[in-house]
Amino acid sequence: MDRFNVLRSGGVIDRDTYEQLIRILDKLEIHRDLPISDENGSGLMVYLGLMLMRFKRNEVSAPMASELFEEFKVHKSYYSIALEVIEEIEAMIDLHIPESERQYLVANIFTILDPDGKK
Repeated sequence: MDRFNVLRSGGVIDRDTYEQLIRILDKLEIHRDLPISDENGSGLMVYLGLMLMRFKRNEVSAPMASELFEEFKVHKSYYSIALEVIEEIEAMIDLHIPESERQYLVANIFTILDPDGKK
């Protein structure tokens, strides 16, 4: 994914984070059969890169507005898939992802699962 190179060359992510993102992308595309492209998956992958860098600085994002996050929970099948994907990402990075970060990951995963925003 070209965005990784841009993030790395711009000093936004380091080499370790770059390599983690490549592994995560490969696993999600191959084992999860999620068609992640620059168009539909750039938000998720950029968010993951920034999140991993925040973790290295012992920082986390502020929580999403609860009303907004509740809208994702209504779509049970996509929400369930998003949580499974997050658990797989946690296993790959060997870290627990805090709830506030999980909320934004759910939103970004929805973009891949429902690119037209129909659900």
